[in-house]
Amino acid sequence: MIKQYCIVNTEPNCNILGLHPIIRGFFHKDLERLTGRILKTFVYQVEGEVMNAIAEKESWFDFGDYLWQKINNDHQFAEQVKDHLLKNGQSLYLLCNETLGEFKSGQMTEEKIKESILKILELFSTICTSGMVGPFVELGGGGMSNKIAEIIRNKNLSVVEMSANECLSILTTPRNTTWTEDLKVELYLIADWLFEQGEKLDNLSDDGKKIILQAIEKYGWVFYGYKGPEYNINNAKEEISHILSQNLKPSEQLKIIKNNFQELLQKQTKIMEQLGFSEDEKYFVTIAQDFGYTKAYRANLMALACFTINKLLAVFAKKESYSIRQFGMCAVSELQAYLKNELPLPKADILNQRLNYALLISEKDSDKILVGEEAKQWMKDNVEVEEVDLELTEFAGTVACGGGVKQVQGIVKIVMSNQDINKVEAGDILLSSNTTPDHVPAMRRSAAIVTQTGGLTCHAAIVSRELNKPCLIGVKHLLQVFKDGDRVEVDLEAGIVRKLSC
Repeated sequence: MIKQYCIVNTEPNCNILGLHPIIRGFFHKDLERLTGRILKTFVYQVEGEVMNAIAEKESWFDFGDYLWQKINNDHQFAEQVKDHLLKNGQSLYLLCNETLGEFKSGQMTEEKIKESILKILELFSTICTSGMVGPFVELGGGGMSNKIAEIIRNKNLSVVEMSANECLSILTTPRNTTWTEDLKVELYLIADWLFEQGEKLDNLSDDGKKIILQAIEKYGWVFYGYKGPEYNINNAKEEISHILSQNLKPSEQLKIIKNNFQELLQKQTKIMEQLGFSEDEKYFVTIAQDFGYTKAYRANLMALACFTINKLLAVFAKKESYSIRQFGMCAVSELQAYLKNELPLPKADILNQRLNYALLISEKDSDKILVGEEAKQWMKDNVEVEEVDLELTEFAGTVACGGGVKQVQGIVKIVMSNQDINKVEAGDILLSSNTTPDHVPAMRRSAAIVTQTGGLTCHAAIVSRELNKPCLIGVKHLLQVFKDGDRVEVDLEAGIVRKLSC
């Protein structure tokens, strides 16, 4: 039997409520207005805390190709998509911050809380209509990454004395920063204040605690992901401790970071001039940079939306004697019906079944959730799973950052939930389906980062460049082959991760 569906992405630390607004963006009227099309069906498989995104093969890859052609043929299209995201993103950002401020004051009525959640859910889906165009293009066929690589391959790189991977990494780095970088700056400023005051992290004054908590309240949500946990003072102290451990004042470190970023922007321009990039080639580089920025921007906003919604839902969790984890296994349509006083929430035992294993099957006007054996049978009947030879020891990917080394060896630590982050120690090789902002402390400790999915504008690629950390992305079958404790070598010259004998 020919199976119509395939897995197109895998993400850690997920739940249905955090994912469903993204799917609704695939059927949103704004997506049709922007692109002329919408998707027909999309499925999320959630097992424990890991999600597999599942699409109809023909429609998914066709949509990716269609969007890639629009980007090629209409140089205004990408700018329109970006403008749509930034405009609606700003609305979502303001709404969430105003709501959190009002909620904290204790002045919100139950009806106002319901109204706010409904508005946030709608804006959440709206940003995903434009915010998903870049990922559609990459996941649907790797159009942008392949295009930039092709442009670079046809240049005389001896002129810039760089490898193709180095050139690719520099050119695709976004020129804009997001709230994640704002938090980093805040932590450097706090570290500098502590340094100047002579304060120790293990014996903070009230003022020291206050400025850290203020930074967390302002920006800590960037690490929330789909369902938390919340960024706390211990997380911040770990980052500040790393800053203070360097042999340079925090203010000087921050100055170097800012200078390095400005130099990178200048280097991008210089490389394109030296290699004789045409205006058309510069256009594709700009789009790649924008894809990287808008992906990080959207990820920040989704984290803020999920953070705000879960803060508000705590009121109803207490009222209904449900946990936030159980609320997280509701479909958006179920939560909307509850908040509009149209239907009760699904029963607790149903939500508990979903916590173990569930499929969310969405179409434009309907949602269906399967659990247990019925869900597993649907997967077996409908989803093509590519076979992998488990005897193979080498797997190829794309080098997102060389990190200044040719090869690096270490012990595998697989990170697929927030509970996995602390097991990564200095010198380990971090493996994941892809990375999220809450993985950054573990990424910093690791000797290298390897992900199963992602293009040159994905989170792992962007952060690895910031950290100058060796990084290989898009390694197929990674999580089927490798396991915790394996000793591996990441070969940055060949773009390969290989299993070593113990």
